Amino acid sequence: MLSVLRRIEDGFAIVAGAMMGLIMVLVSVDALGRYLFNSPIEIQFELTQNHLLVMGTVLAYSWGVREGAQMRVEFIVNRLPEWLQRLVAATSSAAAGLIFGAVTYYSGIDVIEAWRNNEMTMGVIDWPVVYARIWVPLGAAVLTLRLLAMTVMALTPSVRPGTIYGEGHSPESLAD
Repeated sequence: MLSVLRRIEDGFAIVAGAMMGLIMVLVSVDALGRYLFNSPIEIQFELTQNHLLVMGTVLAYSWGVREGAQMRVEFIVNRLPEWLQRLVAATSSAAAGLIFGAVTYYSGIDVIEAWRNNEMTMGVIDWPVVYARIWVPLGAAVLTLRLLAMTVMALTPSVRPGTIYGEGHSPESLAD
């Protein structure tokens, strides 16, 4: 199961990175076109704001958590006994999993409603709202699965507490 989750996270991270690269290219070409040729890319702002930025951030959430790319203050936690470190890790991962489970559920409902009502955003191109909103429940669902896996890992005696966040990127390994 974890290998399937890793593959999904890796795929989502690649898509997210590609979207961020596309944003850089679109904004740069738009600026050049606007100032050199007085001819901007008309759909750049709407496409970037409503679609590419959403994909580029939300799809990478779970991968970032898996890789330990978030900021964590561990000064106190690292000085606790191992059983308490596990409890803190399990509790925080479970709480975050519940929150992102709710984000998945409610944003999924929002996507279904937008689909049923055929909601559109008006602009240079009339875009179906579903194309912008579908990424939030997808990214949040994968993050929820990752947080549940981290909760189980925190309660598994064979997993060192320092490796739960960031799969092996413990503060000790980063210092080497």
